[in-house]
Amino acid sequence: AAAARLETELGYGFVLRRGTGVVTPHAGFDYEADGARRYRLGTRFAFGPNFTVGLEAEHEEDAAGPGHAARIDLRLKW
Repeated sequence: AAAARLETELGYGFVLRRGTGVVTPHAGFDYEADGARRYRLGTRFAFGPNFTVGLEAEHEEDAAGPGHAARIDLRLKW
C-alpha cells in the first residue's frame, strides 16, 4: 500500500567573505499520512566543491511521542 508523504525544505546561500565558500541556512518540514511530523533547522557550509559540513537539529512528533535529534554531516570528495 502506498503512503502519502510531504517533504519540504527552504534555504538560501550566502557567499563567505573573499569567496572562500557558501553558507546555507535551511529549514524543513516533513509530514506523513499517519500524522507524523518532523521539523528541521540547520546550516550547511560548503568550502569549494569537494568539502561540505552540515549541522542540523530535528524535532519529531509521531504516535510514539516527541523526539529530538542533532546531526553533523561531513562530506569530502576525493
